[in-house]
Amino acid sequence: MVDIKYIFNYYVVQPLYKDTGYNLVNTFLYAVIFLLAVYIIYRELFSKERIKLTDQFALSLSGWMVLGGVLRVMKDAGVLNSLIFVTPFIYIFLFFVVLIAICLFREAREKKLIKDDNRALLFSGWALVFLCLSFLEIKNIKGLLFVLGLWTAFGIILFITSFKLRFLSDKWNFFAIQSQLLDACGSFVGITFYGFWEKHVLGRYLIELLESKRVLLINGSAAWAMILMKLLVVPVALWLIDKYAENETEARFVKLLIIILGVGIGTRNTLAVGVFGKG
Repeated sequence: MVDIKYIFNYYVVQPLYKDTGYNLVNTFLYAVIFLLAVYIIYRELFSKERIKLTDQFALSLSGWMVLGGVLRVMKDAGVLNSLIFVTPFIYIFLFFVVLIAICLFREAREKKLIKDDNRALLFSGWALVFLCLSFLEIKNIKGLLFVLGLWTAFGIILFITSFKLRFLSDKWNFFAIQSQLLDACGSFVGITFYGFWEKHVLGRYLIELLESKRVLLINGSAAWAMILMKLLVVPVALWLIDKYAENETEARFVKLLIIILGVGIGTRNTLAVGVFGKG
C-alpha cells in the first residue's frame, strides 16, 4: 500500500528543509498549485478588469519581481531563516504583499494623497530591493559582471533582431524572452564556473544527459544548454500564446507570469553568483 504521508515527507517536506532541489513529485505538486492559483488570480482580478494589465502596471511590478530573488538569496545567506522565503511560499507571500500595496496605493490615489498609484508601486518595490541588498555582501564582482554582461549581450542581439522580426517588436515578447535569459545566464555562469548545480528537474536532466555524451562541454559542464533551451522554448510558448489567447488581457497575463518567473529566479541565480561564487 502506498504511504502518502511518507511520500509527501520525503519528496516535498525534506527538500524544503534540506534545500536538495526539485524532484518529479514536488515539481508536479507545485505546478498544480501554481496553475490553480494563476487561474483564480486571472479570473478574479484581471478578466474582470479589477486590475488593468497596462504597460505601466507591468513596469510598476519590476522592483517586486527582483525583490523575490533578493529575498531568496538572503535566505540562502542566513540573513533570513523562515521557510516563507523558500519557493513556493515566497511567491505566495509576495503576491499578498503586492496586492495589499496595490489596494493601498489605489485608495491613496482616489483620496488624492498621491497622483499615480503605479509610480508609487514602482518606487516602493525598488526601495525595498535596495534596502534588502544592503544586507548582502557581494564577494564575486567578476562573476556578477560576467552574468550581467552576457545577459546584456543577448539583450542587444534581441533588440537588433527586433527590427527584422515583428514578433520581437512586441515589448511583452521581448521582455519575456530577456527575463528568462537572465535565469539561463545566471545558471550557466554559476554551474560552469562556480560549482553551482541545477535544482529544477528538466534542466538538470538535460545538462546531465549532454555531459554524459560529452557534448560541447565548457569547463566540464553542459550548462550552456539552459540558454539554448530558453531560446528555443520561450519564443514557441509566446507564439502559441499570441495565437490561442482569447484576448489581449489573457495574452499579457500569461506573458507577465513568464516575466515574473524569469526575473525572480534570474535575480536569485545572478545574485547568488555574486554572493556565493568564489572568484
